[in-house]
Amino acid sequence: MNYLRLPNFKNVPDNVFIELTRNCNLNCLHCANSSNKSLKNELTDDEIFRLIDHLSEINVFSVVLTGGEPFLRKSIFELIDYLNQKKILVKIATNGLLINEKIAKKLSEYKISGVQISLDSSNKEKHDSFRRVNGSFNKALNAIKFLSNNGIKVTTGMTVTNNNYNEIEDVINLSIKNGAKSFLAVKYIPTGRGLESKLNMLDLKKSKEFSYKILNLSKKYEKKIYISEDDGFCFLLKKERKDLFCPAGISSCVIEADGNVHPCQFIGDRSLVSGNIREKNFIDIWLYSKNLREFRSIQNLNKKCNNCEHLNICMGGCKGMTYGYYNSYDYPDPYCWNL
Repeated sequence: MNYLRLPNFKNVPDNVFIELTRNCNLNCLHCANSSNKSLKNELTDDEIFRLIDHLSEINVFSVVLTGGEPFLRKSIFELIDYLNQKKILVKIATNGLLINEKIAKKLSEYKISGVQISLDSSNKEKHDSFRRVNGSFNKALNAIKFLSNNGIKVTTGMTVTNNNYNEIEDVINLSIKNGAKSFLAVKYIPTGRGLESKLNMLDLKKSKEFSYKILNLSKKYEKKIYISEDDGFCFLLKKERKDLFCPAGISSCVIEADGNVHPCQFIGDRSLVSGNIREKNFIDIWLYSKNLREFRSIQNLNKKCNNCEHLNICMGGCKGMTYGYYNSYDYPDPYCWNL
């Protein structure tokens, strides 16, 4: 294994994902943390309030409330309110099943930077099959409408496989129709339940097509919806990218439902658990954890990546993707079409 010290490391992360629970009302084929039932030792409300105090003290900029399904946590509105009091930017990642008009209206009373709702197909049956709960498609669309009608910015998030690749533009149009303000397409990462599901990944030819497609659709719909170009390899076509490809462990991380700190919820390597906030302050884990320090410096400098002109930006690509595909970090991102 070769070593490379990463640039742009933040002494305090910009963004922290907080899993409010592993409990979930869906059973998605691709779920990164195999959410289904609550963990036995999930953080209590008091522990999360103390965590928010700590994140405020160290000046964390934003928090993403995630899960599982975050709205299954009964105290979610109290937690949002407390984050608002502490002036921490709040985002929510949800499947939308529990968001009705009443919930959307209540959310509008708080400062919410945005809500991301999963929408994986323009076809009801395909979306429901992917999420493995009948009716989830219609509820997701209703949630987008309810939130948008109450002035909350909605991003639709699509996990792209060979099975829905040709529907990207259809999902964008469906998002626009229902009031979403932005769209994010992310290629399937083989981790968590996704390893068991053996979903069809895009091959390198389609991965390159995907980058072209996202850039072209971004221009086509720029007056109607913001389309994220945060597919790591779009920068190869634009020939510009100032930020790092992957912020995991550099400027962001996840605090799991039981208090464990991990660089990214999409990396299935449990050896990267870097500490638990019940045992140490989060900032001490962030700065001094041996696992995190090694993760930041050990990168997959195989010969292909080591000789690439884009190494200082890409750093070998998505570590979750690489580990999920190869069970190792010693290879390039399997979606990289530039090598």
